[in-house]
Amino acid sequence: MASTLLTAPVELRAPYHREAVERVIAVMSRRLDERLSLEDLAALAFFSPYHFHRVFRSVTGIPPGRFFSALRIEAAKRLLLTSDLSVLEICLDVGYQSLGTFTSQFSWKVGMSPRRFRELARRGDLAGVEPPLAAPPRPRRDLSAAAGHLELEDGGEAVAAIGLFPTRLAEGRPAGCTLAAAPGNYELDADQTGSFYLLAVSITPSSGWTDLLLQDGDVLVAASAEPAPVRPGRPPRRVDLVLRPRRLTDPPILLAPALLAGAVQVGVPTAA
Repeated sequence: MASTLLTAPVELRAPYHREAVERVIAVMSRRLDERLSLEDLAALAFFSPYHFHRVFRSVTGIPPGRFFSALRIEAAKRLLLTSDLSVLEICLDVGYQSLGTFTSQFSWKVGMSPRRFRELARRGDLAGVEPPLAAPPRPRRDLSAAAGHLELEDGGEAVAAIGLFPTRLAEGRPAGCTLAAAPGNYELDADQTGSFYLLAVSITPSSGWTDLLLQDGDVLVAASAEPAPVRPGRPPRRVDLVLRPRRLTDPPILLAPALLAGAVQVGVPTAA
């Protein structure tokens, strides 16, 4: 079956590839505390390691190792907000052997330490957010990144945060961020040069803090197919975004673009 599909047209292989990747992601989610090598993951998809790596990246936008790591941090976020487990217990539950490594990875990807993330949700305000996260540096006006139209796949209305990231993974501080109403137009500037993907996630103003920080509920997402180049004096790239329900193959949202900074602006309550 696999050898036949390798020679089939791309449009015929795509559903099989997506199903294989979904199967692997489901296993990843159940075995976060295990060390799964590329060979282990490829065997689950019945592909060679090389072919699996290429297929996984094609379907999800990021390599399998980064996806697995992001799933661990996403699970840690949930445990921090929905359990009484200590940070050390959560560290071990999601597959880290070193508390220092876990804290460092979590802080980089989410934007604050595990303890401060938990405290933020319990207080229900932005007092514990580091200034670089809550208020990104003001963009240079000559660094226009993108502009376009934002809408929902099935119609309707929503408020969304849109951010610029080096990869298809929403982690760390975005190079630029904005809030936009859909359907409607948006403009996005950057505070640094480079090439960045546009990642968008819907925000429900009536959400409590736990749902907001975990991106729970009927969250809609969108991503640009290609990165937008940002250079001084370069006109913004036209990028239209269509918000749709999250799929299993979408990379975890470790930090929704401008989510913490924009929450108050769109009326998210300051208490869960």
